[in-house]
Amino acid sequence: LEVSLSPEATKKAADEKKRNADIDASPLPDGIKDSLKAIREIQQKISEKLEELTKLMADKSLNAESRERRTKQLQIEIGSLTSALSSAESALNKAMSAQNLSADDRKLAHGLIGK
Repeated sequence: LEVSLSPEATKKAADEKKRNADIDASPLPDGIKDSLKAIREIQQKISEKLEELTKLMADKSLNAESRERRTKQLQIEIGSLTSALSSAESALNKAMSAQNLSADDRKLAHGLIGK
């Protein structure tokens, strides 16, 4: 069985690897690294949705009803992602406690996700 990736998928995988190189290079346990990567992914999605919302608000080509409908949809998506982020951060903190990570390792982990 041979699997090949499209050029777009290959580029996305390479970009993701670069984006998480600092996490991969850290001395943290693999499970913690995976949690940090998941948190970054959610943060990225929130950022994209906020950017989409900003563009939507500036788009004068849409009628008010369409803009309002799409705005509400984006707000719901952002709310869901924010909830997922909160859950992921809570799970990370529990995992760090369960693994008895040192204060320095906790500080490193939080620094890697911008907290």
